[in-house]
Amino acid sequence: MGKQALPVVVGVVLLAAGIVLAVGARSARPDVDGSVIVPAYGFEWEILPSATTERAFDAVLTVRDLQAGQVVSQPRVRSRWGERAEIVQRDEAAGSALVASVLVEESGKVARYRAELTRHGQVVAVHAASVTLAP
Repeated sequence: MGKQALPVVVGVVLLAAGIVLAVGARSARPDVDGSVIVPAYGFEWEILPSATTERAFDAVLTVRDLQAGQVVSQPRVRSRWGERAEIVQRDEAAGSALVASVLVEESGKVARYRAELTRHGQVVAVHAASVTLAP
C-alpha cells in the first residue's frame, strides 16, 4: 500500500429527529414560521495508508452539524489490514452514543465501515458501506 493516499472520502447525510452525539444533544425545534427543523448531521470517512506502519491504515470519521456548519466530533483510529478498528463515544447524561467501525481487508483493496447513532437505546441512524480503494 506504500505511502500513496487512498482517495476514499465517503460522506452521507443522516437526518433524524433528535439525533444526539457524544458532544451534546440537539432536538427538533420550531422555525420562525412554526415548522419543525430537524437536526442534520453529515458523516465523512477518510481512510488512508498509515504513514508509519506497513499494512496498516488510519481512518478519520468527521461528524458535522450541517445546520451550524461545525465539526462536532472527529475520532481517529489506526489498525492493521484485516483487523477491525472501533470507535465508541458515549454521553451518558444525554443518553446518546456514536458507535462506528472500519476494516480494510487483508488485500488492502477494500474497506468496509459502519456508523450508528443511538438515543436512549434506540437506533436513530445507521450508515454502512463497502468501497474499493484506489491503488
